[in-house]
This record gives sequence, structure tokens and C-alpha cells, in this order.
Amino acid sequence: MSGGLTLSEIEQADHAGVLTLNQASQPHVNGLSLDELQQLIDWSCYRRVLRDGERIAGFLLALPTGLPYQSLNYRWFSRHYDDFVYIDRVAVSPPYQRRGLGVQLYQDLHRYAEGRTRRVACEVNLEPRNDPSLVFHDRLGYQAVGSQATEGGAKTVSLLVLDIEPGVATASGEAYP
Repeated sequence: MSGGLTLSEIEQADHAGVLTLNQASQPHVNGLSLDELQQLIDWSCYRRVLRDGERIAGFLLALPTGLPYQSLNYRWFSRHYDDFVYIDRVAVSPPYQRRGLGVQLYQDLHRYAEGRTRRVACEVNLEPRNDPSLVFHDRLGYQAVGSQATEGGAKTVSLLVLDIEPGVATASGEAYP
């Protein structure tokens, strides 16, 4: 990883920093409590953080299928697909944005997902509109498969999937064991 950044599993000592970054990233991610964050980390099949020394530059949490998670978006994917890894939340700290960290996190997740699932699923806000995220996901090959209103109509999301093809996700890096 370039620029002194390291990518590793989220550890207990990272929880407060991950929560702080999560809360600062609203409305692009939903706010949550420390207990809710702990539950998501416990459920996550993929839980990685990008560090710049001791500072958390970004993180990504992804969930497997079959959980009792009550997220409307997770439940939508559960009704429509029997096999996926769901990106529940991803955030990059403002000083690190536009430096390729999101791509690094996603590429690492794609390598993880290869051989484990057929697709990666996520959603991006249409209302309030998150154009940078829509462009980002389009460039990575994510396809819109639906949309829905959430939070009592306060938000509308585009539901996206990336089909995982064997040999493609590992083309730019090492495969997961």
C-alpha cells in the first residue's frame, strides 16, 4: 500500500475511531451507536480499516447473506438474491478522499469475495443525491438493479450489484487464501 497506509482487520482499539468517521460521514452512511457498530463488526465477513499510522483513513464493513439484519436495503437484496456480500458501510476521511482509498478498499473486498460469492451488493443515495459515489460505483462496474425509498421517504437509494467473475478480481493483486 502506497503512502504509508496499511490495510488490516478492524481491531477492538479501532472501534471508537471507526464510529467517529462513520458519524462524520452522514448522510452518506447512517448514524449508529457503539453497540450497533459492534454488532455490525461481529456480523461482518469483511471488516477492514485503512490506517495512516494511528489515524483511521477509511474503513469498509461487508455482511454475508442469511443474517437477521433489519436494514431495508439488506432485506431487499435478501429477497432478490440468495448469494451476495453486502457492503453495509464504507467511509473515507475527508483529508484522504480523492486519493484512491475507496478503490483500494473495494478492490480488496472484490478479491475477498472471489470464490466466496457470486456478487457484491450495495446502495448509493439518489436522494439526497450522492453523485461522486454514483460515478465511483459506475466506474467499478456496479449495475443498478432497483431502487427504493427508505427512512420514511427521507432517502431514496439505488440498489447496485457487481457480478464477481473468477480471475478478474485478483488481476491487480494477490488472492485471499
